[in-house]
Amino acid sequence: MTRSKLDAFFEKFPFAREAFGKCTVKEACVLPIDETFFDEIPGSDEDEWTADFIFFDRGGHKISQVGVRVVPEKWYLPFEWMRRLEFRETVGDAVMRADASNIAVDSILKFEHGNARMTLFRPPAGFTVQEWLAKIHRDDCDEIQKVIARIDALARSGEIQPSREV
Repeated sequence: MTRSKLDAFFEKFPFAREAFGKCTVKEACVLPIDETFFDEIPGSDEDEWTADFIFFDRGGHKISQVGVRVVPEKWYLPFEWMRRLEFRETVGDAVMRADASNIAVDSILKFEHGNARMTLFRPPAGFTVQEWLAKIHRDDCDEIQKVIARIDALARSGEIQPSREV
């Protein structure tokens, strides 16, 4: 990615540079939020941290982040301790946590440390991240209801019959 494109990204989203000030960024982009994004989890590979997610409001202020609870765990050798991940929440979990606090999330910044890639995820215009998550959930519920209605209609018409194994 050219320096000019990186500069343009940080000019449009200055809070992104401030969030990871000392990290080198080689690539940056903006992507829409899709239904699979809410299942993402901050990653770690052995002792190396691989990704962080930070939430911002419309003004570009950091309001939350996807949480990771790190706890000490006894390792194999006596008196040797190692920090291990015990619990990692998904992006969706953290969005719901912010929603419970009545905090409107406008965008989510993901920084992948290994490849120095920064991605700003945004919902469509007119939606907060929480509203977009709720819409995706409603659409999923509607889709399931349609499948159930089709099954019920096929059963009423006699096109499908219960299977009876003897």
